[in-house]
Amino acid sequence: MDKLKVAVIGAAGRIGPYLVRRLALENAYEPVPVIRDKMAIRFLRDYQQLTRVGSITDGDSAKRLIGDCQVVINLAYSGATASAIANNIKLVEAITTVKTIKVFVNLSTISVYGLPFTEKRMNFVKPKPNSAYGKSKLAMERIIAGAFKKADAKYFLIRLGNVYGPSQTVSRMVFEDVMSPSFELPFGGDLASNSVSVEHFIDGVVSILNNSPQSGVYNCTEEPQRTWREIYDMHTDAWNLPPVASMSHESSYLLRKKVWRASGIESLPIRHKLKLGFKYFARNSLVNNRFSKKLYFSNREHVPVHIDNMIARIFGRTLSDAIIERIAESAPDISQKQTVSLLLSDPVPGRNLQYESPSNISAINSSEELSVWFRDLTEFRWDTSGLRI
Repeated sequence: MDKLKVAVIGAAGRIGPYLVRRLALENAYEPVPVIRDKMAIRFLRDYQQLTRVGSITDGDSAKRLIGDCQVVINLAYSGATASAIANNIKLVEAITTVKTIKVFVNLSTISVYGLPFTEKRMNFVKPKPNSAYGKSKLAMERIIAGAFKKADAKYFLIRLGNVYGPSQTVSRMVFEDVMSPSFELPFGGDLASNSVSVEHFIDGVVSILNNSPQSGVYNCTEEPQRTWREIYDMHTDAWNLPPVASMSHESSYLLRKKVWRASGIESLPIRHKLKLGFKYFARNSLVNNRFSKKLYFSNREHVPVHIDNMIARIFGRTLSDAIIERIAESAPDISQKQTVSLLLSDPVPGRNLQYESPSNISAINSSEELSVWFRDLTEFRWDTSGLRI
C-alpha cells in the first residue's frame, strides 16, 4: 500500500521539525516538508532530502510544490504586517485550489478570542480578536471554510493554545520568569493555562489523519486543563530548580483589576475618569496631545509638505521623528502585557481537538529535551580564544 504524502508547509518552524519526524515514524505517511528559505533546511536534519523549497503564492506554485500530496498541514505564518497578512491569505487561497487534497489542516490560534481571555467576552462561534495576529488568522479560517464548504476534502481549523516544550513560546516565557528573582505567579498559578505540549498537538494532528472527525473548527488545549502552577513546576523540576514564588491573592486581584481596566473589560469609576482626563489635559497642550496627533496622522496625506513640516516642529519633533513616534504608538510593547494577560486568563470556550492515547511512537521526550534545551540556554559560551583583534 502506497503511503499518503503529507505536505507540511512551514516545516522549519518551532513545531514543524517535530511533526515531520513523527509522520516519518508512522507507517502510513510520507512527510513532504515545504519551506520558503533554503537556509532553514538545516532544522530538518535527517529529512532534508525530502524537503521542497519555494513559496506558495498562487495556483501554479501550489500545484508545483504540493500538487502530488493528499494531505496538507499548514503551519506557516509570515507575520502581522499588512504585506505579511496579504501573503498569508494568498497562501491559503492558493492551497484551496489544489484538487488532490483530501484533508487540509490549518493552524490557527486561540488569539482569535482576544486577549486577555475572559469568559464574558469570548465566543467560540463568533470570536472577536483584538490583535492583527488574531484578525489575520480568523480571516484565513473564513477563507478556508468557504473554499472547502462544498468540496469533498475535509478541513480542520486548529486554534492552537499556548504551546510548551523545547524552544516553544510558553517555555521561553517560563524560562525568562524563572530567571527573574522577583517573579511571582498570580493566584499562586491556580488558573487554567490554556496550554498544550508540542507532543500533544502532534498527537492531535496524527489523530485527525488516522481517524478524521467532523470538519470544522477545534481548539487545541489539553484536557483536563493544566494550571499555570503545573506548567511552571514541570519546567523547574526538569531544570532542577526550586518552584517559583506565589503572588498573594490580594496582589493578584489588584493586578487582574488593573489588567482588566487597561483592556477595557472593566470600566473606571466616572470620578477616576474625570480625574485622569483633567490631569492629561493639564499636562499636554492642545497641539501636543494624542487626540490632536491622531487627527493629524489620519489626515496627513492631504496636508501640504510645508505645513506638514510646521506641524512636526510644533510637536517638538522633526518630520522623521514624528513618523518614528507614530510607528512606536501603533506598536506598543506586547510581550510583558501578553505574559500577564495569559497568566490571568479564563479557559477558552468551544470544542477541543481529541488526541489518541500516547503510543510507543513519539517525536519528543519533553522532560529530557527540556533539560537539554535549558542547559543550552544557560551553559553555552562562545569560544573567543581563537579570535584576533
